[in-house]
Amino acid sequence: MLHQPVPKDREEARRFVLQAARDYDVKFIRLWFTDILGFLKSFAITIAELERALEEGMGFDGSSIEGFTRIEYRSPDPACNPYLTFSVMLAAGMEGMEKGYQLPEPVEANVFEMSPAERERQGIGTIPGRLWEAISLTESSTLARRSLGEHVFANLLANKRIEWDRYRTQVTEYELKNTLRSCESPHPVGRMPAERRGVEVA
Repeated sequence: MLHQPVPKDREEARRFVLQAARDYDVKFIRLWFTDILGFLKSFAITIAELERALEEGMGFDGSSIEGFTRIEYRSPDPACNPYLTFSVMLAAGMEGMEKGYQLPEPVEANVFEMSPAERERQGIGTIPGRLWEAISLTESSTLARRSLGEHVFANLLANKRIEWDRYRTQVTEYELKNTLRSCESPHPVGRMPAERRGVEVA
């Protein structure tokens, strides 16, 4: 283990660490940190990754560390705002740990092949199918309000209501081709019988 005094200036310290790693022919660097519960953890990087780690920081798959589990959460929309989404997701996770929420049993079967009754029996819910449903659920969420703050929470809902109004008032290509066609008059324009046009016939 190497112990060296490091300069206080950030850029000078970065150059010092890189040079010391080359001088001592370092092969791996172990990085230490504390997790959200305060436990000390570490992971190792190669010397080739050191410069990028000092400039940009390092990300890692937590499942590679003892005591960590990799979580893949797929329900957020790819077009969502990642800052707002992760704020609420992290708040939900923290509340679950603080209040000791019990996780449901894992489901190995293909839920898309289940009937609605089967999913209900196993307690498998569905995410909102329309933006308006998502707005209503978010509006009733005290966790979302608390994690985003009143100002961001209120403006998010206001913007989404505007987005929903713009969406629902549009006439889609599908409606033009399928729905409105059935409402067309059987008579060409200008050839509709006078009595159908409301014209008095002598």
